Amino acid sequence: MAKFYFVAVCSLLAVLSHSTLGNAADPCDQDPCQNTGTCTSGTNSTGTNPLSSGYQCTCLNGYTGTNCEIDLCANASCLNGATCRPRASSDAGYICKCKKNFIGKHCERDADDCANSPCGPSATCTDLVGGYECEVDFSSQVNVSCDGREMTITLNASLLDDGGEPSSLRLNNDRPTCTGVFIQDESKIQLSTPYQDCDTMVEEIGDNIIFSNTVRHTENVITTHNFVELPVECIMRKKETVHGPLYRIIRDTPAKLIQGHGQFELMLERYSNENFDALPSSEDVRIRDKLYYAVSLNSSADIITVLLDSCWATPRSNDDDTPRYDLIVDGCPVDHHPPVERYTTLGPLKQGFTFHAFGFVGHSQAYVHCDVTVCVTNADGCRQGACPERIRRSLRDVPSLMKRKELHSQAFVFSEHSRDGL
Repeated sequence: MAKFYFVAVCSLLAVLSHSTLGNAADPCDQDPCQNTGTCTSGTNSTGTNPLSSGYQCTCLNGYTGTNCEIDLCANASCLNGATCRPRASSDAGYICKCKKNFIGKHCERDADDCANSPCGPSATCTDLVGGYECEVDFSSQVNVSCDGREMTITLNASLLDDGGEPSSLRLNNDRPTCTGVFIQDESKIQLSTPYQDCDTMVEEIGDNIIFSNTVRHTENVITTHNFVELPVECIMRKKETVHGPLYRIIRDTPAKLIQGHGQFELMLERYSNENFDALPSSEDVRIRDKLYYAVSLNSSADIITVLLDSCWATPRSNDDDTPRYDLIVDGCPVDHHPPVERYTTLGPLKQGFTFHAFGFVGHSQAYVHCDVTVCVTNADGCRQGACPERIRRSLRDVPSLMKRKELHSQAFVFSEHSRDGL
């Protein structure tokens, strides 16, 4: 009985073992294909021979690898915001779909947007990254004139379409005084504004003060010249040399005032009193007469200040002439006797000083010159500094003084019997 039982058990194990080997698990049951790939087991891609791995993954476009684990676009080199797109076959790789204005396999190059002349024949096209810019030169049809008070813009009326009104052109502010008017039988349009009006901007850049505004088209009309906004500016130099009238020490000999001026209409004039409010009735003076001089800026702009840098006298009209007699250096009076006095309370557009008349040995006349600076009120450094100590300087010191552009006065002339020489 025991032997029979042992054989029966062995036969059963053999049957069970044969049954298990004949029904191996399908490898696709483990879902080895990633990224929605399709698993095929038992044959190769032709369906004839057993697969070495027991299965094959058929990948969607854009994926590759044994298990479709490689995303072709994951590390794609598409630049400038381009979109990666797989080709029709995953084995063929990917393509970069470029944004507008970019070209190249990886969208790495900016297209020349000016190649087809999008701005037309009257404008200049500038190619930019991802676009272009058109600039129209209106210099032959627009004129900007500047003086110490205001800017004036004159345009050809042809810049407007037929029937266009000049009032449709305005500056930064749309008040009636900031709009255009016809002039010269309606062939021109003019806009004018003081520097402190019509939202005019002011700034200091280097050696210049720049006033800027913009001529705008108030109506939603595109003209035949593509004129929509036109920036304009007046560039004024900060430092100028102005020339004042001479004074002479000859009795009863009148001298004609000679007024010098720069772009800011700066003037150096002699006055008859310490109020600096009246010119002298005569230009003749005597030795030791107290003389009143002031530099003034003829402007209505309350945003400008004039500063007195230095003043000196010479025997001839040339400001580099020698000998030279300093009156003010670096904004401060030189310590002479009688003393030179400075007046800083005349307002932002006027700076005054006084000294006593003198003469040069061997010369019958003298000229006064001044260096001045014009700056924007309240800007850094735009103030007449204090002078804690008087400056002592002799005639022998003057050749080392720095040279600048100056304001010049007319000469003063004196008679031999009343002349005190330096």
